[in-house]
Amino acid sequence: MSQLTFQNQSVLDVAGEYLKTYREVLKALDDKAQENINVSSIIVAIVGAFNTPQAGSGGQFDQRLILSIFLAYGLVFILSYWARFPRGMAVTPWEPSWEAARKFAALPLEQYYPQLVSGYVKGIEANREVAKFKAFLVRIATFFIGAIVVFILLGIASSR
Repeated sequence: MSQLTFQNQSVLDVAGEYLKTYREVLKALDDKAQENINVSSIIVAIVGAFNTPQAGSGGQFDQRLILSIFLAYGLVFILSYWARFPRGMAVTPWEPSWEAARKFAALPLEQYYPQLVSGYVKGIEANREVAKFKAFLVRIATFFIGAIVVFILLGIASSR
């Protein structure tokens, strides 16, 4: 095998697209986690601003509801921050270093191709696991944003 066949090149192209897609998914999950932090912070700030005696809202939220809102906010913040925390994301099929580049460049094609495909597969699998975990954290944090809204609605209903 002196050069890559069409099938071999297709495998590398598909694997490269999968790796690229997972990078995009991970970026989107990071963005969503940041949006969770931003939205929940704005909601809690508005509640704080309108729940003061000076705001003239006609009534204050029950202290248990305020505590519930801030507890849910804390959970949103922690879960979303944890989701954004860097993890072992694969960007290339092998660790980009001079040593690895020299090693791969010195391999005959019969060894190069299987090792390259193996690197892609390992990277895709690693990114899949990271994406699953980030998605889980973002999903739970988003649920708690909904809980904040429910607590606010309960507070509005009970203060009238």
